[in-house]
Amino acid sequence: MKEKRIHLVTKQPMFSWIMKGHLGLQILLACLIIATIFFRVFPLEMQKRIVNFAIGMKSLHRLFLYSGLYFLAVLLAGILKLIINIIQNYIGQKILYQIRTALYDHIIQLPLNFFRKTPPGMVISSLTSELTVVGEFLGAAISTPLVNILTLLTFAAYMVYLNPLLALASFSIYPIEIIIIPLLQKKYNKLNKVRIDVTRTLSNLIGEVVSGIHEVHGNASYKLETNRFNGIARNLFKIRHKMNTTKYFIKFTNNFFQNMGPFTLFILGGYLSIKGRLDLGALVAFLSAYEKLYDPWKELMEYYQMYQEASVRYKRVMQYFDYRPTFIKEPKDRKPYILTGNMELDSVSFMVDGHPILDQVSLKTPANNQIAIVGYSGSGKSTLIMILAQMYDYHSGHVKIDNFELKDLTKTDIALNIGYVAQFPFIFDGTIKNNLLYACRALKNNFAEDSEVISEPSDEEIINIIEEIGLDRDIITFGLNSFLDPEKESDLAQKILEIRRYFRDIPDLKIKQLVEYFSEDQYLEHCSLATNLIFGFHKSGENSGNVLSRFPEMLDALHNLGLETPLIVLGRHIVSETFELLKDVKDDEFFFRTTPITSEEIDKYHKIIQRIENLDDLKIEQKWEFIKIALRYTPKIHPIVNLPTQFKQYIIRCRKPMRKFLEKNYPGEFLFIDFDKYLPVYTIFRNIIFGTVKTEHPRAEEMVKEAITQLVKEHKTEGSLILKGLEFNVGSKGDRLSGGQKQKLAIARILLKKPRILIMDEATASLDNMSQQKVQKFIAEKLRGSTTVLSVVHRLEMVKDYDQIIVMKAGRIVEQGTFNELIEKKGAFYELYHGI
Repeated sequence: MKEKRIHLVTKQPMFSWIMKGHLGLQILLACLIIATIFFRVFPLEMQKRIVNFAIGMKSLHRLFLYSGLYFLAVLLAGILKLIINIIQNYIGQKILYQIRTALYDHIIQLPLNFFRKTPPGMVISSLTSELTVVGEFLGAAISTPLVNILTLLTFAAYMVYLNPLLALASFSIYPIEIIIIPLLQKKYNKLNKVRIDVTRTLSNLIGEVVSGIHEVHGNASYKLETNRFNGIARNLFKIRHKMNTTKYFIKFTNNFFQNMGPFTLFILGGYLSIKGRLDLGALVAFLSAYEKLYDPWKELMEYYQMYQEASVRYKRVMQYFDYRPTFIKEPKDRKPYILTGNMELDSVSFMVDGHPILDQVSLKTPANNQIAIVGYSGSGKSTLIMILAQMYDYHSGHVKIDNFELKDLTKTDIALNIGYVAQFPFIFDGTIKNNLLYACRALKNNFAEDSEVISEPSDEEIINIIEEIGLDRDIITFGLNSFLDPEKESDLAQKILEIRRYFRDIPDLKIKQLVEYFSEDQYLEHCSLATNLIFGFHKSGENSGNVLSRFPEMLDALHNLGLETPLIVLGRHIVSETFELLKDVKDDEFFFRTTPITSEEIDKYHKIIQRIENLDDLKIEQKWEFIKIALRYTPKIHPIVNLPTQFKQYIIRCRKPMRKFLEKNYPGEFLFIDFDKYLPVYTIFRNIIFGTVKTEHPRAEEMVKEAITQLVKEHKTEGSLILKGLEFNVGSKGDRLSGGQKQKLAIARILLKKPRILIMDEATASLDNMSQQKVQKFIAEKLRGSTTVLSVVHRLEMVKDYDQIIVMKAGRIVEQGTFNELIEKKGAFYELYHGI
């Protein structure tokens, strides 16, 4: 039975949000407003009494009494106004939060076709900046008109009480303003509507360019994109200028009529006072009342303007998203269905812009069967799969799962029973583990009150699935490239030290030749001079050369070791050679890989050389500049200069005295390389090899990591490294992963959910043959008999194990049967398989 359609958030009037969950606060506001009005009018009467009775009768007692009451009323009015503003702001922000969350929930349920036509920038700007004004307005939508209308009426009544004629003259200018302001506001609203559309266009352009930045760089289309941006920005500039000009005219009109009031009062009020028809105290009170009368009037005009702008924005936003979700989100008054996986399609058709993509497709498959869908390009394979996954809605025919019409099943029913893997899966920013558990956590949120329906997989289950589909080696590599704190993760650190010992004794001589092991008796060609000198590193992991320069006694220590001058000379020589070789390409960082100097530093160092020829003239800071360059120098990475063998031997002899100096003067600041200790500033990989991979061989690091991965598996440590690798951050849209890694992650993500129906749209197309075979083996062996599988397959050699093969052409099923049946038939599948 079809679920009842719910009322769309886009159909809700703007003012319907005012009382939603805020009735108590709104009543409190009304009470505070009434009290505030009294304390705003009361000082006017005190002004009159101070002039007439205190000053006029020269009574100090009355002067102090009325002044005290005046001060107290002003203070209380201010405090109450502060409280009202705080409550208004809270209500406004709460309403903004409610609108945003409700609209966001609505938007993410809209059909996929909506998002294919709608730029992300438009969605972002609508949910953020466009709704802010709406929230601010609705927070004060009741209190602002209430307080100002009551204040206006109260002040008006008091003015009539003081002098009806003067009051009538004062009110006469307001009808004129009521006519002019709305006309100007109407023009402002029209411009504001255009401004919203242009702003969205600009946001869409920015979002599009940022998403396609690879194409921009690849085609050097900077001027093209800048010109596109400039055109829209120029249009926005013109519209905003017109809007502000109109707004200033409104402000001018308000100010003009505000200043006209006192003019009228001085003429008429002065005349009445001179004639004795109005006492001086009443005139002072009347003038004060008139000034205060304009405050609520001005706020009402601003409220009207804010209402117009909020109304325009609210309607514009809601109109953009006024589409009904294709499917209901969750069932009402029943639990989600548990499906077995029997599927039947009867004359299913799907059209795009009047063109049939699927044409009268019929298919029947029992539960737990594994169906491969193959066919020619554009035959409708992916469309059929997406209909079955409830991504698209079919236009005619019937799709039934366990005799339930697919249209009538809610998204929660589908999520509980079906797992869908796209050809190009989306990977969320965050860790691998968060991405793996995304589907499970989504279900867990849907069934928060029923923990038996779905529970988050254990680490053992995650590791098992990762290994089954061949993602384990990738994640182990991420784990090897990560860092760990040996104090907080002591167990894993001890395991790494054990594997280090096994690696040192690895029998493969080819692997050994690819690593330069740490040795206290050898100069390390792949390490910096600073690392060679200290035979260690600073505890922070920062470049040791930079750290050494911060210690005052270090220059004397280098001098005592006979290293001060040689290091300065080496640094100066590196600067000279770098400048001579790279002065013509100093803006290109690529060429500076062969030197420890960066392209940004070269000019600075060269100026020092030009100014000072004699080393004795160098200041301490300048000496350190050259010493730091020398300490960064790594022979195998920076072939810009050669380091004499004698100097290397001398550095080795300086290691012990340098260590004694550092341990004595800076205890705990430096950590020294020790085979029996974990080195926290290095990755797990480098801790295992206890050295550095030589850079001469192009595949050296890859080969060493393969050997370590095998060693890790042999010694049953892969689980710990996988858990460490699961913390790897994949970057925006998974940009730090390869296409194959994204697909394996997406497959693992769905398998962890344990769906009863698995739908895959060329989900292994980016995998290498070995990985694809591993995934197919898992599907064929581990899911057989328990899961219905429908898979669009690109590589036809992978379909042999499927129970049935569906062949599609031009939106129709043209053949179906087992692999052997279709080969023997020598029809469409036979031609596809043999490439005929």
